[in-house]
Amino acid sequence: MLRGLSIHSAPLALAGALWPPFCDLPPWPGGGHGSDTGGNSGRAGASSGGGGAETGGGGASSGAAGSAGAGGAEPEPGDPVLGCSAAEWPSQAQLVPLPAIEFDDLAGQSDLRKLSADGEVVIADYVFDVDLYYEPDGHRPIFWNGGDWQWVDADTSGISTAVNCDGSVIAGRRSRLDGFIKTANTPLVVLPGEEPWAAIPADISADGTRIGGNLTTVQEGPGSGQTAPVLWTSGGDGTLLDPPAPRTLRHLRYDGSLLAGHRNICAGQKFCDALAWLFVSSIPFDETLYPDMPWSVMSSDLSTSTGASLPPGFHWGDGMHEVAIFRLPDQFTEFPCPTPDECDAVAISSRGNIVLVNGGATAYVWTADRGFQDIVALLAADGVPYPELTFNAVDMSDDGRVILAWGDRMNEDGAWESRAFRVLLPSRVYESP
Repeated sequence: MLRGLSIHSAPLALAGALWPPFCDLPPWPGGGHGSDTGGNSGRAGASSGGGGAETGGGGASSGAAGSAGAGGAEPEPGDPVLGCSAAEWPSQAQLVPLPAIEFDDLAGQSDLRKLSADGEVVIADYVFDVDLYYEPDGHRPIFWNGGDWQWVDADTSGISTAVNCDGSVIAGRRSRLDGFIKTANTPLVVLPGEEPWAAIPADISADGTRIGGNLTTVQEGPGSGQTAPVLWTSGGDGTLLDPPAPRTLRHLRYDGSLLAGHRNICAGQKFCDALAWLFVSSIPFDETLYPDMPWSVMSSDLSTSTGASLPPGFHWGDGMHEVAIFRLPDQFTEFPCPTPDECDAVAISSRGNIVLVNGGATAYVWTADRGFQDIVALLAADGVPYPELTFNAVDMSDDGRVILAWGDRMNEDGAWESRAFRVLLPSRVYESP
């Protein structure tokens, strides 16, 4: 089924949660340019202005979050960053433009993909062949960590789909069939697929040693979209897991001890509007199914889920008009969107106490104590103007401190353009009123 994959009856032996020495160091070497498929994405477009990283030391988060199902709420403000060091909170809200994604030898648009859990690294891909927009061959994976955008690997095409806590490990699709893992200062590791199975990483443990994902059939027609969950090491060794029925792996707990995703009930069917069901499993595969619960967005301790309930690509009707939050094992909350328009939960903090939601032409952060807060209004309250016409959130740091987003504007030539930026929020946004 897959070249180079060891298929064993026993799963990978997973080491204890020991964070590597690079956790407190800049994860990628600085300097110049060189260097669908999982996760939320957004157009990065032609942004302008300097993108300096927020500085200041925060201590590494201590203590375990407990197993999925324990799920108690953390005291406000915010949740901890689990698995690597957190930066200091700013005293005022800040709008930090990311530099323009421009390379001398290529011209095209770009897609934001994800933000590292500490909020300091952004992964994206540069679209250089619009005729191959939906194929990895038409993209180049890039990252930002405080300076200019850089290639993930100088010789690699593809789409980034996952990043670990401090941004030192990035994984994604390298071609139609092959995946990749790139660890800072080490050669790219190829995850080879074999027709019709593509190797597609989905999530990475905080320390970067474990990568969860799927083998997914990519041929047209009957049988397309079938998945088989896999765990890889950072060196590329992989083990097929053994679920009781088709499953799609989407999340790893920050310490790599648990995995989660959705029941793949629609593989090979053209039409499907049934709920997909959330699963959470230990390793080896020993799952608990949660019927009708959202599965697309989960906290890094896997205690809380939100987002979609229907299988990907099968969202009927006018969209979501309620935000559903499920705290394992049995706490379910549902409440209306912050605007009359449909809304979409796109990120959640490490222990599930903050939810990032797109709604209408703006985005909101939600907490139980304060409800929805408009991010553009939070900027305005601190005297920060927002010049774009729309605010489209893509991802959020584990503690809710950093929001990755993009906005549309019309330039002086009358053409639409998009700009990418980070918003840094002060801790008082999440304090009890």
